[in-house]
Order: sequence, then C-alpha cells, then structure tokens
Amino acid sequence: MTPSAASALVRLAGRSFVPLGLAAKLPLAMGQLGVLLLVADRTGSYGTGGLAAAAIGIGSAVGAPVSGALADRWGQRGVLTVGAVAYAAGMLAVVAVTRSAAPTAVLLLVAAAAGLFAPQIGPLARVRWVAIVRRAARHDRSRRLTEAFAVESATDEVSFVAGPALVGVLASAAGPWLGPVVTAGLSLTAALAFALHPTAALVRPRHDAHPQAAAEVAGEPGPRPLRRGAIATLLAAGAMLGLVFGGTQVGVTSLSAEVGRPGAAGLVYALLGVGSAVAGLASAGLPPAFRLADRLVAFAGALALLAAPLLLVGSVRWAAGAVLLLGCAVAPYLIVLYALVERSAPFERAATVMTLLSSAVIVGYAAGSSGGGLLADAGGHRAAFAVPVAAGCAALVLALAARGRLLRLGATATREP
Repeated sequence: MTPSAASALVRLAGRSFVPLGLAAKLPLAMGQLGVLLLVADRTGSYGTGGLAAAAIGIGSAVGAPVSGALADRWGQRGVLTVGAVAYAAGMLAVVAVTRSAAPTAVLLLVAAAAGLFAPQIGPLARVRWVAIVRRAARHDRSRRLTEAFAVESATDEVSFVAGPALVGVLASAAGPWLGPVVTAGLSLTAALAFALHPTAALVRPRHDAHPQAAAEVAGEPGPRPLRRGAIATLLAAGAMLGLVFGGTQVGVTSLSAEVGRPGAAGLVYALLGVGSAVAGLASAGLPPAFRLADRLVAFAGALALLAAPLLLVGSVRWAAGAVLLLGCAVAPYLIVLYALVERSAPFERAATVMTLLSSAVIVGYAAGSSGGGLLADAGGHRAAFAVPVAAGCAALVLALAARGRLLRLGATATREP
C-alpha cells in the first residue's frame, strides 16, 4: 500500500479509527490463551485449560453472527457496548470461578458465556469501512474498499501476534491471573471506545434505513439481493482457512516438542501473522482489472502451494521459514473473502454476513486443531501438517468450482460498490 493510499484512508476515517480498532481487537486475541494459562496453572491440567479456551472459542463462534444480526437491526453502538462490558465481566468471572472450588462444568459454562459476548471488532470495523468509503469517497471506491480491508486484515494479524505475546509477558511478570484481568480492562476501555467512535453513526440500523435509501447511499440503482448460495460457498472457503490455522498451529507445536524446544512454538506460529500482514498490505496494490473471483482462485492456489513445504520440515528453523511463507497467502485470501461476502448481501445485512464469515473461520480453526491433534498423536508433526495442505487444496477446488457463480454476481474488482 502506498503512502498516498494510507493518507487517503486516514482522511476518510480519521486518525484514531485504525489504531483504536487495533487496540479493541486485543481482548479477543488475548482471551483464549489467557484463560488456558490461568486454568492450567490453577488445576495443573492443560487438558482442562484447553477445554476452557475452546469454550471461549465456541461461544464466540455462536455469538458472532447473533451480534452481527443485532448490529444490522439496531446499530453497532449498543451491541458493541453490551458486548464489551459483558466480555469484561465474563473474563473476571472466569478468574473468580478458577480461584474457587467450582466444578469444571461451571468453569466451562462461564467461559462459553464470556465468548458469546466477545465484541466482534474485526467484522464490524469492515462494515464501517464500507459505509465510510461509500459515503465519502467519490472516485475509485472499489480500490479504496480493498485498501481498507487490507488494513483491517493487517491489524487482525498484528493483534493475534501481539495479544498472545502480551499474555505471555503478563503471566511471566505477575502470574497467569493478570492476562484475563488485563483482557477485561482492555475490553472496558479500547473496545468500549471503539463502540462509541463517531464512525458507528455512519452505519444506520436496518429499522431506520429504507432499502432504497441504503442502495442510493451505496451508489446502486436498487437494493442488492441476498445471495445465499454464494454466501454458503464463501463460508465454506472461510472454514478452509480456519483449518489451515488450526492444523498449522498443532503441527508447529508438535514439531517443537519433538525437537525439545516446546517454547519455540508460539514464536514460530506468530510468523504466520507477520507474513500475512505484509502480504495483505501489498495486495492492496493489485490492479483493478484482476477480478475478485480470479483473486480467490489465485490466493487459494497460493494457500495450497505454500502449505506443501510444511510436509518437508524437520527443524524449528525450517518450520519458521515455511510458516512465514505460508502467511503470505493468508491475508490476501481473507481480504478477497470479505470483499466477496460484502458484495453478496445488501448493505443492511453486512454485519450479519461478515460475522458469519468470522465464525466460519473459528469453526474451521477448532476442527483443524482437533483433527491435527489426533493426527499428531498418531503420526507426529508431519501428519498434523497434512491438515493445512489438504485444506489449501480443498480451498482451491472450491474457488475453481465457485468462480463462475461469483463472476455472475458481478463481484469484480472493477465494479464500483
């Protein structure tokens, strides 16, 4: 992304929007690892800690589309405000339950409830960008929206690298209890501030917005139809990316343990986010004639191709290089998914479909982690790495099969949104 493009986005959204969004994403990025470390420390069982972390993830996957639908219906401010406060309360409740003698079932219910209310900053920030670009940009709206999605994907990756790292620093400095407490504090400050940011007013609640008026704001002749078939395909494509995440993380963890360097797993996996952030920003400069449906095929192919070297690695050093390389396909692929899913629904349903895509990635991640774990137990790290390779190949097949449908939607990079 060029400096002039970045300056244009700052002029559209304001200087505080992107950094505030990044800070607001940290609570979600910190929650699972913080709870895992806390529960494992208190119970002496990583299995119980993993279950508690998984409960948060499942709660988030269930709650995301609900919060998206509510945001479409009633506006983002109220939904995100309730979510930020409830998620903070949930994190503190997990700390309290963990320090008590409550049964594991109670702990899991509390963790799931916390995840259910997790503020979905990433998808809802993208909805705001759609409104910002369509209302303020007079020219090159498609390019501006692609650039905005690239920035959001980059901040996603930064948050999911910085969040776990911050949890680790806090746990080392004062104990594992501090991670969930700071997570709660950030939810009450950064996430709440994002909820109240002036850009929230640009996304009108559906009960206030007439479909024809929304279409006119978007620069379209009439309301855009809801393309359920295309959305289902894109959700499946998002689940494939989640499988890549989960299988890669388990494979890296298994390899690190096999070579006697278990502490290196987090650092190696973080390189996925580094490569992804850099490639995501670079992808904003792709020519408009490179259609979105074709980009999906290209980046799905990149996922399949760049995942393959994972099957050959046998050391932490080589794994680090392979994971960094794989990351270069992640953000470009995800940017295209969000752009396509946005074009597959009317603007007044944007939050719903974008949070559904977020949930699809989470579900895929859970499946990749569990499946990869079973394979790692049976055959080591190479067996686990078969998950991201297979998922990348499946993503490519899906993209090729869906190309015609996506082209018929008119979802191209040259079309003005």
